[in-house]
Amino acid sequence: MGREAELFLKMDCQIGETPIWDAAAGKFYFIDILSSRIHVYEQATGDVATIDTGQHIGCIALREKGGLIAGLVDGIYYVDTMTGKLDFITNPEKDIENNRFNDGKCDPAGRFWVGSMSRTLDSGAGDSTPRGALYCMYADGHMEKKVDRVAISNGLAWNSRQDTMYYIDSPTKKVVAFDYDVHTADITNRRTVFDFAGYDGIPDGMCIDTNDNLWIAFFGGGVIRYCDPEKGAVLDEVAVPATKVACAVFGGDCYDELYITTGAIETDMEKYPDAGSVFRVRPDVGGTAPWKFKG
Repeated sequence: MGREAELFLKMDCQIGETPIWDAAAGKFYFIDILSSRIHVYEQATGDVATIDTGQHIGCIALREKGGLIAGLVDGIYYVDTMTGKLDFITNPEKDIENNRFNDGKCDPAGRFWVGSMSRTLDSGAGDSTPRGALYCMYADGHMEKKVDRVAISNGLAWNSRQDTMYYIDSPTKKVVAFDYDVHTADITNRRTVFDFAGYDGIPDGMCIDTNDNLWIAFFGGGVIRYCDPEKGAVLDEVAVPATKVACAVFGGDCYDELYITTGAIETDMEKYPDAGSVFRVRPDVGGTAPWKFKG
């Protein structure tokens, strides 16, 4: 491929994350973690509206009943995107000091998977003792811990057969896979499918295409790496004109474009003047619409 992503939306995100394209509604959502904002791009007008969450926000996902579900510092919330109102649901880590929720995504059955991390690691520095975890929220609102002793919970993806889940704990520089039961949300048989110890940057957010290959953002690496998890092979790279590449998602009317969020945190803005913006590339493969939370 050897392509470079182009500027799609000029922004100043400190850490732009969890992009979601809702083609049916003509909206593109993404967040800025450290600025505590949800951004909503209207495809019809090109306008960007902003919702201030009042605290650092780690992730969002669409909700079948409308609006969003979000992971913030002090728990999980519903977000009314029309009014900006936040409604608290629960916090399984209310007794853990200085943690916050980070990346999250809905699975094929409409459950919300969300992980946590220590806030001391927000700048990429600090004690990397694994104080976080990965949780699954069911439609009835109860949460279950699925993975313990996580440092920075990040990328999630499920394959088209809905029998494998991929997951990233960023400081390990590994992508692991689990056997996944779509009916019960059970995950078993953990194994490493990629070890990026010799690569620049750390694996962050990721998405999956219709060929079941992964598109992995490398924070500090300036690239999206296109990877085949069955072969354990890096197939190609997409260069991004920003070093802090945080996440990617398929979008556009047919989900055949890749949208990439980045951060401006600790970046030489003279060298990378568009850092913190959203970029786009047109690969030779597409993705699918995002799953929505059924609660």
